[in-house]
Amino acid sequence: MGIAVDPNQTLEVTVANDGDRPADARPRFKYRHLTAREDLLRRQLAAAAAAAEGRDFAEYLAKLAEALAVGLVGWEGATDPAGTPVPFDPAKVDEVFRFLTAEEAWDLLVDATAAVRLSEESKKKSRSPRSSEPASSPPAVPPVAAHASPTANG
Repeated sequence: MGIAVDPNQTLEVTVANDGDRPADARPRFKYRHLTAREDLLRRQLAAAAAAAEGRDFAEYLAKLAEALAVGLVGWEGATDPAGTPVPFDPAKVDEVFRFLTAEEAWDLLVDATAAVRLSEESKKKSRSPRSSEPASSPPAVPPVAAHASPTANG
């Protein structure tokens, strides 16, 4: 069953470019499927973050944290550089910057977006026809041949 079919299903995402940490020691982020509006919101926040990056780093981090929060339902295995666990709090997603660099956080946004988006093939496989739709598609209609337009003289 595709993730879009079960809204309670989550995916675990790790940052592929997470420094020298071995894969099993990296923080794991749990994301759920996004609605179309949430996907749009995440894209808008990501664009705002990218626009702020060169001019206002604090705004960049704030917009990046907002974008990361869309669909995020938890994280596990997060520790700050001193080894102190960083618990997940949905109201404090900016705590991600205690254990990820800005670059790693951007990579997480890209990786999470890719992970929760269904491929076109998966969408087709998980799509069921509406009750008003026929079970199979009708045959393709051949293109209409071009006709000469009637002349004014008849």
